[in-house]
Amino acid sequence: MLAVRTPVPSALLEVRGVSKAFAGVAALSGVSLTLAPGEVHALIGENGAGKSTLIHVLTGALAADAGTVLLQGAAFAPASTAQAAARGVAVVHQEPQLVASLSALDNLFIGKEFPVLTGLGRWLIDRASMRQRAAQACASLGLSLPLDALVADLSVTQRTQLALVRCLMTQANLLILDEPTAALTSTDAQQLLSQVDVLRQRGKCVLYVSHRLDEVLQIADRITVLRNGAVVTTVAAQGQTPASLIAAMSGRTDPPAAVSNQAVPASTHAAAVLEVTHASTADGKLRNASLTLHAGELLGLYGLAGSGRTELLELLLGLRAGRVDALMAQGQPVHINNPQAASARGWVLIPEDRRGHALVLNMRVRDNLTLPFLERFATARGFGCLSWSREREAAVTAMHGLNIKATGPEQSVVELSGGNQQKVVFARALAMNAKVLLCDEPTQAVDVTTRRAIHQLLREHCARGGAALVVTSDLTEMLELAQRVVVLREGVTVANLQGARLHAPEVLRWCFDAAPEQAVTT
Repeated sequence: MLAVRTPVPSALLEVRGVSKAFAGVAALSGVSLTLAPGEVHALIGENGAGKSTLIHVLTGALAADAGTVLLQGAAFAPASTAQAAARGVAVVHQEPQLVASLSALDNLFIGKEFPVLTGLGRWLIDRASMRQRAAQACASLGLSLPLDALVADLSVTQRTQLALVRCLMTQANLLILDEPTAALTSTDAQQLLSQVDVLRQRGKCVLYVSHRLDEVLQIADRITVLRNGAVVTTVAAQGQTPASLIAAMSGRTDPPAAVSNQAVPASTHAAAVLEVTHASTADGKLRNASLTLHAGELLGLYGLAGSGRTELLELLLGLRAGRVDALMAQGQPVHINNPQAASARGWVLIPEDRRGHALVLNMRVRDNLTLPFLERFATARGFGCLSWSREREAAVTAMHGLNIKATGPEQSVVELSGGNQQKVVFARALAMNAKVLLCDEPTQAVDVTTRRAIHQLLREHCARGGAALVVTSDLTEMLELAQRVVVLREGVTVANLQGARLHAPEVLRWCFDAAPEQAVTT
């Protein structure tokens, strides 16, 4: 049973008109909010709303471009997470930042001064004192953690609890919990919420970030909704419903009268080029995903952070361990094995991290365009010799096809803009005769013109009989682009939306509300 909530007292933290932009794109726009001692204040919003950026500003990982922050009435602009911690601000991330090779006890004291045995020199650590202090901190939250166990051997729940205890041992007054229950079972999540309630009773201020609206409504005193980097509203949690919060996040209360986002008619009656049944990954991030992709179709794959979108794409390419009950390509059963086999079937991944996973930055544009199929340019003589002129001609043709702006094919790819680097990735995929494009955030960090060009490229690819499975965190973009959207929640397929059902409130309803116990047929 959670404690009875009391009225919000004076502010512990005040955020006044904070703004932050990246490459001219606003991530936060004049954000203002207050947090009080003894308050659990929830921060919610769809992907890209600005939640993570605000957390980074408050914890010293990023500096705000404009605005001020006051902590206990004094200016607060930490230049590092250590400075923020010194002022009493602590954070528990979705994936707790712990050292797996050390014990739970040692992790609790990282960054702190270790107690030493009196009279025996400062080199001899008093582990009995360490264990006593740690046990007291655990007991204050009603926890009993195996302090001598390695973090690597702890459960996901125990790691989250350990991170929470570590925050308490810093004497933090403001605790930021970023998706703390994302990887927890319902039972473990309820236990964590009880521990958050204990923090409230002790006068701590908790900023609670979560996609789980039922938990938000259960634990929060007040709720701030962010949309497109700006505060939409701050309301008392009492009297709110999941539907009212979703409406605030999406900016819509009713579905549109007509769906006009389909650039090409949906192709669900065409032949299936990819069928996935009950896919799961060994790490448990993807648990039960199913979908069907048809020739000529641009299918959206949407979900909140941690829903398993990227994991599904990587599984299909053989880049991640897991299993699929049935995997069909062009109506024929195939097996998950390796990227080379997937490429031979015409499946090509456009990864989210183009610089880390798609490009060789210290090589030329020409090299990046032709590396996967150099055998095409082998000379008649063989002996590993390549025809430089034919390779260069192919690179120039690919560059012209997508209007890649560079001094020429010999320019280093690292010197290109982000948008032109992404065009190189797409040009290579098309040159590989891709049938199915698996696109993970294909327009991330590109300018508006390049974004439109990529959209047009995807539509033309599908119009020629190809198919595309597109992941994007931008719901507006998804609705503009996709003919049909499959929704993942906590690693499970929960919805298959098209036609009149394909609008923002409906997509978000499934992201936040649907109980992911059974995968739906798609």
